[in-house]
Amino acid sequence: MSDDTKMLNLISQEGDSYSVAVKIATKSELVKTMIDEDEDDADEVQEVPLPNVKSSVLTKVIEFLKHDDAEPMSEI
Repeated sequence: MSDDTKMLNLISQEGDSYSVAVKIATKSELVKTMIDEDEDDADEVQEVPLPNVKSSVLTKVIEFLKHDDAEPMSEI
């Protein structure tokens, strides 16, 4: 399964789950360091607990990552 279709579940401090494509989620260095890249079971959606990230913050981060994927920022 490619990163375009493979999904992750990001779990917030409150226990809320957000399904995000790996391609988008790994734009975050925090998520990139927490995922198990050796995960062999391509059919299973990996859960990534983020115990220090509140749901209100995580929703904004996901919103930004999706926007950045659709319209990448230019280099400064």
